[in-house]
Amino acid sequence: MLPLFLDCLMATVGITYPSYAGNIPIIKDIFRFFNDKDNEDVDNGKTGLYANYKQYANEINIMRESDGTKITIVDAIYDGKTVTLTYSIESDKDLGQYPIMDMPQIKNVHALTGTDGVKKVDKHKYIGMLTASSMEEQKNEAIHVRWKIDRIESPDINKEIKGNWDFNFTLKATESKLKLINKSVENGGVKVSIEKLSLSPMSFIVYYKQEVSKKIRDKWGEVLLDLKIKDDLGNEYSGQGNGGKGSGLNMNLSKTFGMINQKETKLIVTPVIMNDVNKKLSPTNIVLNDIVIDLKK
Repeated sequence: MLPLFLDCLMATVGITYPSYAGNIPIIKDIFRFFNDKDNEDVDNGKTGLYANYKQYANEINIMRESDGTKITIVDAIYDGKTVTLTYSIESDKDLGQYPIMDMPQIKNVHALTGTDGVKKVDKHKYIGMLTASSMEEQKNEAIHVRWKIDRIESPDINKEIKGNWDFNFTLKATESKLKLINKSVENGGVKVSIEKLSLSPMSFIVYYKQEVSKKIRDKWGEVLLDLKIKDDLGNEYSGQGNGGKGSGLNMNLSKTFGMINQKETKLIVTPVIMNDVNKKLSPTNIVLNDIVIDLKK
């Protein structure tokens, strides 16, 4: 999936369902097809971030057709932070291997980060999954999504087709509960604070803060932080970053991980710091002390 940054202001949209899709892709669970960032085969026994999304998603099944190309939104889900939707494309034209389209907009949300991945599954047939995450901390109980597409670009074959594919729909947030953490670790001028978790049926979101001393920033340049999470039973969790807000020294960030099994009692969060010297990642990463979160308290 390719990371994208969007800063968008959305016009007022309505909620319409006038045209429903007649044909759902052969792959019934597109979430599981794009189960993790490596697009691993869903039959290999691994479970990733999106393994349980289909169970809790809204079936949208809205199709729009323009200039011989059908685009169908299949499923969508909103966890209070991120909209994740699956889609299919069927065309009478060759769209190459990786067709690119504009990202959706969310009413009253002005800053979004997102990802989009697409896979060719047959001649002129594709499936895709995209995410759009709010960089604001407040949770909306429901959101209005508009996905207005006026062109499809195919950079690998230097081609573009124009049309009008316009989707409008509303999503309610999945039920979730907030757990305050407020635990920190520090090493070498970098401080990481886990502030809270948002727990939903199919995933959990970690909200955290990165604070970097000016001395480290002057020495390293950009500091890149990642979180590795496992539980007390040894399970490791796949995650997807949602972006964040702040200055180059202090950033408020969040990352979404897969579903927590009810048997786990603790999460072990390991912050990993990477530096970007001369725009090239150092092979030496700094691993901070673990932050242990008691899920039963």
